[in-house]
Order: sequence, then C-alpha cells, then structure tokens
Amino acid sequence: HAAFHLPTNLEIREGVDYQCPVQDWTTEDDYYDDTERETCVWRPTDLLEVADINDYLSIALSSFNIEQDRAMFILQSSDYNIEEAKHQLAKRRIKKEPWNEEDTAIFKQALQTYGKHFNKIKQLLPHKSIKEIINFYYDNKKKLNFRSIIDAYLEEHNPESSSEDGDIDAIEKQSTRCYNCGQILNLRQMGDIKLCNPCFIHF
Repeated sequence: HAAFHLPTNLEIREGVDYQCPVQDWTTEDDYYDDTERETCVWRPTDLLEVADINDYLSIALSSFNIEQDRAMFILQSSDYNIEEAKHQLAKRRIKKEPWNEEDTAIFKQALQTYGKHFNKIKQLLPHKSIKEIINFYYDNKKKLNFRSIIDAYLEEHNPESSSEDGDIDAIEKQSTRCYNCGQILNLRQMGDIKLCNPCFIHF
C-alpha cells in the first residue's frame, strides 16, 4: 500500500475568527425569573376532584357556550373556586369591547411571528391586556382558524413538531419542569422548550 501523506498546507485555526459564539450561562433561577415567560392558562391542581372539574366544564359549555380550554383558564384565574368561576362565566355574557379589523389583523400577524407567546403579542397591542389577548385567542381559535397559523409557526421554527398529529417518536420525553405550567412530569420537547402532555396539546 502507498504511504498516506497529509497535506502540507494545513494550518491550525485558532483565534477570535474561528471561535463559536457562546451565550452567557443562564442559571435555573434566572431562567424561571425571565420576564418573557408566558402566561400559564391551566395548572393541574389537587384542590378539586376530577368529577367536580368535569361537572364545571359541562356547565360552562351547556349554559355559557364556553369551551373546555377557555373554562379551565377561568377556573384557574378564580383560584380553583368553582362558584367564583361560575360567576366569571356568567360575566362573559356581558358585551365585550369588540376587536376592530386592525386589532384582529395585528393579532394574526403577531401570531404568525411569535406563535403563542402572548407577552410578545401584547407589545404590538399595548391597549389590550394579556387576559384580553388570551381570551380573544381561545374565543376565536376555531372561527379564525388560528390552529393553522400555529402549525405554520411550528413548522418554520421546528419542522418535526409542526402538528399535534406529528411523529410522536421524534419528540424527546424527559422528566423535568414544564416550561408553561411548571409541573414536574414526563415532558415532551417542542423546539427549545419542554411541555407536559396537557400543555403540549394546547401548543
């Protein structure tokens, strides 16, 4: 066999021009104190029996035409007090301040850009509260087909997780803290965040 000869013009690439940029280390405390963290719309609780929650959700849909995910957010906002949550459900019948065409267009554009990062969306709609923005999303999710916008956002930022019906085998499962609700469970990786199963379904 012929002898193997290395090229003679090799050079050692060192110095600032050849270094990989590394972001400053973020501790776990800094991560969870991040002001950009999103608003949790539902955190599992042991304060209520599953049957009581199901009865509440049934009333929300049958009496107030409020779907499950929306009703769960109201219940959490009421500190899991079902009677207070029912009172809040009834108030939803009060006429809300309408969203004009410009606000709706800005929201849809922001949803395409930021996904369900409601804090960032609020920066483009400073006259709307986070609660109003979340309410608008869930109240109009089906009517305005927001699901397709979210799918397009996920496909662009993480193609392997572009749909709720995607390849589950490609999603890494880990035991750590959910990015959205803070629960320590078996999680699924979605892009650069980890979510528990309920939050993964919402995203």
